Amino acid sequence: MLRIHGRGLRIGVLARDPALARRVVEAARSHGFKPVWVLSPEELPLGTEVVIHEGPVGLPPVLSGVSVRKEDDPEKALLRALYIVASRRPGRLEVAIDPGSRSGAVFVKGGMILCSGVFNGNAELLDAVRSVSVSIGEDPKVFYVGSTSNGSAAELVDLLRSSFPGSKVVMVPEGPMRDLRVPDDLKGDELDAYFIYLRAVSSRA
Repeated sequence: MLRIHGRGLRIGVLARDPALARRVVEAARSHGFKPVWVLSPEELPLGTEVVIHEGPVGLPPVLSGVSVRKEDDPEKALLRALYIVASRRPGRLEVAIDPGSRSGAVFVKGGMILCSGVFNGNAELLDAVRSVSVSIGEDPKVFYVGSTSNGSAAELVDLLRSSFPGSKVVMVPEGPMRDLRVPDDLKGDELDAYFIYLRAVSSRA
């Protein structure tokens, strides 16, 4: 299951349908966003970073928005909203993976964690990558895969290369990194995957 990392992002929920607004607001709060429900663009508070809205709407030029319908999954709209904010920074989508029978993964855009999860087997992991790619409209530029002594990493590398031929796959030594501030909400295999990401980006600096 994917966890979206809202981390206090201020979002506007612009919808006249109370049931739709409630679904989006509840999902946003569960993922750490700070949502505000409004009925018109004029009611959006200062500091709003992105807007999830129902149907066509005239937003202020400085604000970007994500359209959501009654039948849509609000979590996909939230992921798209977070992606819009992360896209203001340079960098493509990167995925770091701690392979194993339960694989941890973090999805990073412009240095910002979009989402993370722990997956049972490679098929579940690949489904999650495809789901994120479809939701945000971008395939990963690169996969960072932690190197292990068993065959799980090699099998995963082959699957990633065949499933995402336009993406680069890089093997990265595993292990913790010292004296680093890491996100409080990353634990276990997800945190191990984040360490793999940090090792990868520090080695290319």
